[in-house]
Amino acid sequence: VAEDDMQAAESKEMNEKFMKLLLEDRNIRMADRIDEKLKAEPGKSFFFAFGAMHFPGEKGVNKLLEAKGYKVRR
Repeated sequence: VAEDDMQAAESKEMNEKFMKLLLEDRNIRMADRIDEKLKAEPGKSFFFAFGAMHFPGEKGVNKLLEAKGYKVRR
């Protein structure tokens, strides 16, 4: 049973690392790139689309952009 518990813990840790890379780190990069693009061309309108998993939580793209001072509509 202890070996099963270890494998479950390792699997959970690997899943958390993967989700951080796939979502949180990627969201930060996307928000930074959007910010750069908007600042580079302030008079231009843009439309950005994301998959649903990039919206929820405090590390969602919309929250990250709001923290940079943008008004975001989903």
